[in-house]
Amino acid sequence: MKVILVSPPFGKGGQKSKGLPIAPPVLEYLTGLTYSVRPDTEVELIDANKEPFDPEYIEADLIGFTVLTPQAPWVYRMADRLRALGKKVVLGGIHVTALPEEAKPHADAIVLGEAENVWREVLDDAQRGKLKPVYNGGFPELKGLPRPVTNLWRTRYVYGYFQTSRGCPHRCTFCSVHKFFGGKVRVRPIDEVIEEVASKRDEMPLRRFVTTV
Repeated sequence: MKVILVSPPFGKGGQKSKGLPIAPPVLEYLTGLTYSVRPDTEVELIDANKEPFDPEYIEADLIGFTVLTPQAPWVYRMADRLRALGKKVVLGGIHVTALPEEAKPHADAIVLGEAENVWREVLDDAQRGKLKPVYNGGFPELKGLPRPVTNLWRTRYVYGYFQTSRGCPHRCTFCSVHKFFGGKVRVRPIDEVIEEVASKRDEMPLRRFVTTV
């Protein structure tokens, strides 16, 4: 089974952007999760900020997009084109969780919340050709999280991150983070964070890392 995960462009109108991403590259993390729950899966990562994305040439059993609000129009257009070609599409991320009814018509399946508790089910269902319309991942504990996989981007992707926590205790009216992450802060075990940072020491001169707090 082959899965393609796409990082949508941040530029205006879906044009490629030279600016910085405004969120951690979650697809590296989702790749690690994929290998953890379905190690037989082939994964390809595409950064649409840095390379062309043409649905005609995309070949995979499942194409996944993580969606922030400024990316949604481009994602919906690409998802519609992919599905018109008979290809299966799954959408997730903060925007999809905030507006699931808007996202549903553009996907074979949507994932609400976080993926750890449901991603294996999504992959199994995709392989059987029986995707459910909605998967609700909820807010899992952060113990034993898979490691991000950082070497699958076809173009040089210089951003990585160490995830130390998820969520925010505040409920600012302009922000969707509290809804997506459950309105509280969850932290990873300190020893797991230390081990992950230590394992990346040889890559750090070549990459720019941020932490989530």
